[in-house]
Amino acid sequence: MRIPTAVVMALLSASPAMALDFTQPITTLDGKPFKDPSGQVSDITLAVIAENALLQAYSDETNLSGEDKIKRYTLARKIEDNKKVDLSAEEIALLKKLIAKSYNPLITGQSWHMLDPASVPK
Repeated sequence: MRIPTAVVMALLSASPAMALDFTQPITTLDGKPFKDPSGQVSDITLAVIAENALLQAYSDETNLSGEDKIKRYTLARKIEDNKKVDLSAEEIALLKKLIAKSYNPLITGQSWHMLDPASVPK
């Protein structure tokens, strides 16, 4: 039995928001904190990664609409300085897409695991 696309889209858009902790740290592969070039521990959190990914300009999105830019800006403001943030499935998908465009596999993998654990193979 095939489920019509319209029904699937309605179910996805009606999905409840999920509260995520954006203060979770991003670490090196062995679980240690990142250090800046001077050797100081650098606190990189999911919030920092998400905000940077949302606020970047991408060369493959030169025609991004003003509405889409405002959505990204608003989402970055929502994440900023908040421990727990309720996000829709659509917002999580956007974050995952932009983080993957912006960052290396180490940061993408950790971020995706925090945003959507089921999307990262074990």
